[in-house]
Amino acid sequence: MDFKYDPAADALRITLGKGTYKESMEVADGVIVDRTDQGDVIAVEILNASEKNEARSPRRQTGPPLPKRYVPRA
Repeated sequence: MDFKYDPAADALRITLGKGTYKESMEVADGVIVDRTDQGDVIAVEILNASEKNEARSPRRQTGPPLPKRYVPRA
């Protein structure tokens, strides 16, 4: 797992694993997941990350939980 923050873009990218990228999917406002052809999530990108900081706004769920096929395998 790897975390990278780009202050110029105000984007946080969390790489969860390796795999061949197939597509990106916006799962909530400003939250994008990258998936493989197997449906595994290999990365999550959070746009406007400083606005979503827990210290600035209350923690809340922004949408329904992801289906199991989008959760990376251990």
